[in-house]
Amino acid sequence: MNMWMRIVPLFLFVMLAIFFFHGLSLDPKVIPSSLVGQSMPQFALPTLADSDHLFSSEHLKGKPCLVHVWASWCEACQTEHAQLLKIAQSKKIVIYGLLYKDTAKTAQQFLQQLGNPYQQVFLDESGRVALDFGVYGTPETFLIDARGVIRFRLVGPLTEENWHNIISFFQQLKTIQTI
Repeated sequence: MNMWMRIVPLFLFVMLAIFFFHGLSLDPKVIPSSLVGQSMPQFALPTLADSDHLFSSEHLKGKPCLVHVWASWCEACQTEHAQLLKIAQSKKIVIYGLLYKDTAKTAQQFLQQLGNPYQQVFLDESGRVALDFGVYGTPETFLIDARGVIRFRLVGPLTEENWHNIISFFQQLKTIQTI
Protein backbone atom coordinates (compact mmCIF):
# COMPACT_ATOMS: atom_id res chain seq x y z
CA MET A 1 0.00 0.00 0.00
CA ASN A 2 2.86 2.38 0.76
CA MET A 3 4.18 1.91 -2.78
CA TRP A 4 0.77 2.89 -4.26
CA MET A 5 0.77 6.09 -2.22
CA ARG A 6 3.91 7.13 -4.11
CA ILE A 7 3.02 5.85 -7.59
CA VAL A 8 -0.51 7.29 -7.88
CA PRO A 9 0.47 10.95 -7.25
CA LEU A 10 3.48 10.58 -9.55
CA PHE A 11 1.25 9.10 -12.26
CA LEU A 12 -1.28 11.93 -11.86
CA PHE A 13 1.49 14.53 -12.02
CA VAL A 14 2.90 13.04 -15.23
CA MET A 15 -0.57 12.92 -16.83
CA LEU A 16 -1.26 16.58 -15.93
CA ALA A 17 2.16 17.62 -17.25
CA ILE A 18 1.48 15.88 -20.57
CA PHE A 19 -1.96 17.51 -20.78
CA PHE A 20 -0.62 21.01 -20.08
CA PHE A 21 2.39 20.57 -22.38
CA HIS A 22 0.07 19.56 -25.22
CA GLY A 23 -2.10 22.64 -24.54
CA LEU A 24 0.93 24.90 -24.85
CA SER A 25 1.70 23.50 -28.29
CA LEU A 26 -1.73 24.45 -29.72
CA ASP A 27 -2.18 27.59 -31.82
CA PRO A 28 -4.68 29.84 -30.00
CA LYS A 29 -5.78 31.37 -33.32
CA VAL A 30 -6.98 28.03 -34.62
CA ILE A 31 -10.53 27.52 -33.47
CA PRO A 32 -12.10 24.40 -34.92
CA SER A 33 -15.32 24.87 -36.82
CA SER A 34 -17.88 22.15 -37.33
CA LEU A 35 -19.10 24.09 -40.38
CA VAL A 36 -15.93 23.56 -42.45
CA GLY A 37 -16.98 21.06 -45.11
CA GLN A 38 -20.67 21.91 -44.58
CA SER A 39 -22.98 24.12 -46.62
CA MET A 40 -23.01 27.71 -45.46
CA PRO A 41 -26.05 28.80 -43.46
CA GLN A 42 -29.02 30.03 -45.47
CA PHE A 43 -29.78 33.73 -45.07
CA ALA A 44 -31.37 36.77 -46.67
CA LEU A 45 -30.18 40.14 -45.37
CA PRO A 46 -30.52 43.76 -46.51
CA THR A 47 -27.51 45.25 -48.27
CA LEU A 48 -25.53 48.27 -47.17
CA ALA A 49 -26.06 49.92 -50.54
CA ASP A 50 -29.85 49.45 -50.50
CA SER A 51 -31.61 48.29 -47.34
CA ASP A 52 -34.72 47.43 -49.40
CA HIS A 53 -32.71 44.90 -51.43
CA LEU A 54 -32.16 41.48 -49.83
CA PHE A 55 -28.93 39.61 -50.45
CA SER A 56 -29.22 35.86 -49.92
CA SER A 57 -26.81 33.01 -49.51
CA GLU A 58 -27.89 31.83 -52.97
CA HIS A 59 -26.09 34.88 -54.45
CA LEU A 60 -22.79 33.45 -53.17
CA LYS A 61 -23.05 30.25 -55.18
CA GLY A 62 -21.49 29.81 -58.60
CA LYS A 63 -17.93 30.90 -57.90
CA PRO A 64 -15.59 30.80 -54.90
CA CYS A 65 -15.64 33.81 -52.60
CA LEU A 66 -14.61 35.10 -49.21
CA VAL A 67 -17.20 36.08 -46.64
CA HIS A 68 -15.60 38.51 -44.24
CA VAL A 69 -17.32 39.24 -40.92
CA TRP A 70 -16.46 42.76 -39.75
CA ALA A 71 -17.67 45.88 -37.96
CA SER A 72 -16.66 49.53 -38.04
CA TRP A 73 -16.15 49.52 -34.25
CA CYS A 74 -13.69 46.61 -34.48
CA GLU A 75 -10.05 47.74 -34.07
CA ALA A 76 -8.66 44.57 -35.65
CA CYS A 77 -10.95 45.17 -38.65
CA GLN A 78 -9.38 48.60 -39.10
CA THR A 79 -5.90 47.06 -38.89
CA GLU A 80 -6.58 44.40 -41.53
CA HIS A 81 -8.48 46.68 -43.91
CA ALA A 82 -5.43 47.52 -46.04
CA GLN A 83 -4.88 43.80 -46.65
CA LEU A 84 -8.52 43.39 -47.73
CA LEU A 85 -8.11 46.25 -50.21
CA LYS A 86 -4.98 44.59 -51.57
CA ILE A 87 -6.82 41.28 -52.01
CA ALA A 88 -9.75 43.00 -53.73
CA GLN A 89 -7.40 44.82 -56.11
CA SER A 90 -5.71 41.52 -57.06
CA LYS A 91 -9.09 40.28 -58.38
CA LYS A 92 -8.17 36.71 -57.41
CA ILE A 93 -11.35 36.23 -55.44
CA VAL A 94 -14.51 38.20 -54.66
CA ILE A 95 -14.97 39.43 -51.09
CA TYR A 96 -18.38 39.86 -49.49
CA GLY A 97 -18.78 41.64 -46.19
CA LEU A 98 -21.06 40.52 -43.39
CA LEU A 99 -21.51 43.60 -41.22
CA TYR A 100 -21.82 42.31 -37.67
CA LYS A 101 -23.91 44.20 -35.08
CA ASP A 102 -23.21 47.60 -36.59
CA THR A 103 -25.18 50.39 -38.22
CA ALA A 104 -25.29 51.20 -41.90
CA LYS A 105 -24.29 54.81 -41.25
CA THR A 106 -21.06 54.04 -39.39
CA ALA A 107 -20.17 51.26 -41.84
CA GLN A 108 -20.62 53.62 -44.81
CA GLN A 109 -18.42 56.22 -43.11
CA PHE A 110 -15.79 53.55 -42.42
CA LEU A 111 -15.75 52.40 -46.06
CA GLN A 112 -15.74 55.95 -47.44
CA GLN A 113 -12.78 56.80 -45.25
CA LEU A 114 -10.70 53.63 -45.78
CA GLY A 115 -11.96 52.27 -49.11
CA ASN A 116 -14.38 49.47 -49.98
CA PRO A 117 -12.94 46.02 -50.75
CA TYR A 118 -16.35 44.33 -50.82
CA GLN A 119 -18.39 43.27 -53.83
CA GLN A 120 -21.42 43.61 -51.56
CA VAL A 121 -21.98 44.18 -47.84
CA PHE A 122 -24.97 42.64 -46.12
CA LEU A 123 -26.25 43.89 -42.77
CA ASP A 124 -26.51 41.53 -39.82
CA GLU A 125 -27.60 44.02 -37.18
CA SER A 126 -28.88 41.35 -34.78
CA GLY A 127 -25.83 39.10 -35.28
CA ARG A 128 -28.05 36.08 -35.98
CA VAL A 129 -26.46 35.10 -39.30
CA ALA A 130 -22.97 35.48 -37.84
CA LEU A 131 -24.01 33.10 -35.05
CA ASP A 132 -25.26 30.65 -37.69
CA PHE A 133 -21.76 30.80 -39.21
CA GLY A 134 -20.32 30.05 -35.75
CA VAL A 135 -18.64 33.45 -35.43
CA TYR A 136 -17.04 34.20 -32.06
CA GLY A 137 -16.26 37.82 -32.86
CA THR A 138 -14.89 40.11 -35.50
CA PRO A 139 -13.01 39.74 -37.73
CA GLU A 140 -13.51 36.27 -39.16
CA THR A 141 -13.12 35.17 -42.76
CA PHE A 142 -14.66 32.19 -44.54
CA LEU A 143 -13.65 30.69 -47.89
CA ILE A 144 -16.82 29.49 -49.63
CA ASP A 145 -16.60 27.26 -52.70
CA ALA A 146 -18.79 27.53 -55.81
CA ARG A 147 -21.33 25.11 -54.36
CA GLY A 148 -21.75 27.15 -51.17
CA VAL A 149 -19.64 24.89 -48.96
CA ILE A 150 -17.42 26.44 -46.29
CA ARG A 151 -13.87 25.28 -47.03
CA PHE A 152 -11.73 27.38 -44.69
CA ARG A 153 -12.22 29.60 -41.66
CA LEU A 154 -9.85 32.21 -40.30
CA VAL A 155 -10.43 33.72 -36.88
CA GLY A 156 -8.78 37.10 -36.37
CA PRO A 157 -7.27 39.69 -38.67
CA LEU A 158 -6.38 38.79 -42.22
CA THR A 159 -2.64 39.31 -42.71
CA GLU A 160 -0.46 38.85 -45.75
CA GLU A 161 0.88 35.61 -44.28
CA ASN A 162 -2.48 33.99 -43.59
CA TRP A 163 -3.77 35.29 -46.94
CA HIS A 164 -1.04 33.24 -48.62
CA ASN A 165 -2.18 30.23 -46.56
CA ILE A 166 -5.76 30.74 -47.77
CA ILE A 167 -4.61 31.07 -51.39
CA SER A 168 -2.50 27.92 -51.04
CA PHE A 169 -5.47 26.06 -49.59
CA PHE A 170 -7.70 27.46 -52.35
CA GLN A 171 -5.28 26.29 -55.07
CA GLN A 172 -5.01 22.81 -53.52
CA LEU A 173 -8.78 22.59 -53.42
CA LYS A 174 -9.02 23.60 -57.10
CA THR A 175 -6.66 20.77 -58.09
CA ILE A 176 -8.73 18.24 -56.13
CA GLN A 177 -12.13 19.36 -57.40
CA THR A 178 -13.84 22.09 -59.30
CA ILE A 179 -14.98 24.67 -56.82
